[in-house]
Amino acid sequence: MDKETYDDYRNKTEEVRNISMKISEYVDEITKNSLTDINRLILPYINKIQSNRYISDEELRNMILDIPVVLYSLIEVQENLHIYEDISKVVKQNKFGKYRDEAKGTIQDKNNKAEELCFNDNQVIIIYQRAKNIVKNKINMAIEILNSLKKIYDERFKRW
Repeated sequence: MDKETYDDYRNKTEEVRNISMKISEYVDEITKNSLTDINRLILPYINKIQSNRYISDEELRNMILDIPVVLYSLIEVQENLHIYEDISKVVKQNKFGKYRDEAKGTIQDKNNKAEELCFNDNQVIIIYQRAKNIVKNKINMAIEILNSLKKIYDERFKRW
């Protein structure tokens, strides 16, 4: 690989890294407050489980009761993020159509120009997609943890 090609790749990967870092910052900003309750609730128990410490029956009962309450609000957050994603797609599509109509040249030239001008709109879509996926994954993991806690509780109950 010649130096010019290498430098071009390096610049492009640096640009991707910078854009990714900005997107990650926005996603973290969006999800941070939404995930505070579930993290505060579950992380201490994950730490206990990982360190093989005993979880009392009362702690198990509390977790089994508390997780669904927090999940209820997280599902609402996920739905709102889905709405934001949908709206950002509509906004981008409207801008794309406007920019395409205003552009000169071939159809491909018009499409390319419109895509170029919608770069930030595409990033907004990505931000909401990532935020929604992070919340969705937390919900799924909380459900898995809840199911595991129920199994543990049921096993203990059978022993009584």
